[in-house]
Amino acid sequence: MKKVRYVIIFVLLMISWQTVYATSGRLSNDSIVTCNGVTYGHHSDHWHVAKKNNGPGYNAVGNAIYDNPCSGGSSESANNSGSTYQYTQPQQAPKVVEPVKSSDNSLKEILINGSAITIQDSIQYETEEETLTLNVTTTDVKATANYESEYDLNIGMNTIEIKVTAEDGSEKIYQIHVQRNKKKSNNTNIIKLVLNQSEVTFDNDKGHVVLYDVIKNKQDIKMQCTAEDVNAKCEMDQWEKKDNIHSTLTIYVTAEDGTIRYYTIEIEVEETSVESILLFVGLWLLAFVFALYYYYKKNKPEVIEKWKEKITKKDSNA
Repeated sequence: MKKVRYVIIFVLLMISWQTVYATSGRLSNDSIVTCNGVTYGHHSDHWHVAKKNNGPGYNAVGNAIYDNPCSGGSSESANNSGSTYQYTQPQQAPKVVEPVKSSDNSLKEILINGSAITIQDSIQYETEEETLTLNVTTTDVKATANYESEYDLNIGMNTIEIKVTAEDGSEKIYQIHVQRNKKKSNNTNIIKLVLNQSEVTFDNDKGHVVLYDVIKNKQDIKMQCTAEDVNAKCEMDQWEKKDNIHSTLTIYVTAEDGTIRYYTIEIEVEETSVESILLFVGLWLLAFVFALYYYYKKNKPEVIEKWKEKITKKDSNA
């Protein structure tokens, strides 16, 4: 009977040496680990600092610790049996974090016919060209822009839309309002040029004219110019006198689009003066008087005699 009691006591001692129940504040010897100079033991779903008791086990000290105090890998320790074992922290499955998609649907650059323009939600653009080429760059490389690269423009207002879709699907619309104006003419041709009522003859940009008035300065020249384009304008530029007969006049034609073309006119003055004209008229009058005298003397001599009597009476009265 005594032997049975000794066996029971021995078994109980062996059990108490291996395990201390948590209800008495003791920790399982198999859970004891040491890291960073501190000994810990695991109980149920939490940890405690382990303090060696007077027996072969460990008691829990302090508050419960719910995170493994020896995290970061394995810790080697010894239990009261003197054998060593490896404790490995359970590895948690990594959390999958979905990347946040960008909502950037802005434009970095807009090129019209190769030239950059200021970016706005609504853009005003003016041109005289018949076609327009468009190229855009999004700020975010993952965004997409939907547009046509080339447009045929009508006279008047044309509206172009660019739809930008961000990575997260958000959209933004940019509008370009293109005003196409009628292209201005660059025609600088002359149909007819008249100087002082004499028409100028042309050979390309060179002209020649004969005038019958003496020219003392540019103000003496009266110009009538007819250009091919009604929107073109003719103007006199410089007049240069070479001698009493020859001079040079420069005129220029400004087209509707601002194009300027110069013409050089060589002017020649016909030698006629007041004295020459009076002499010519006087000679004709004198010839007429002599012809009339001979006519009456031959055909009506009595008329001649009467003229002589009148002339004689006037002289005697004087």
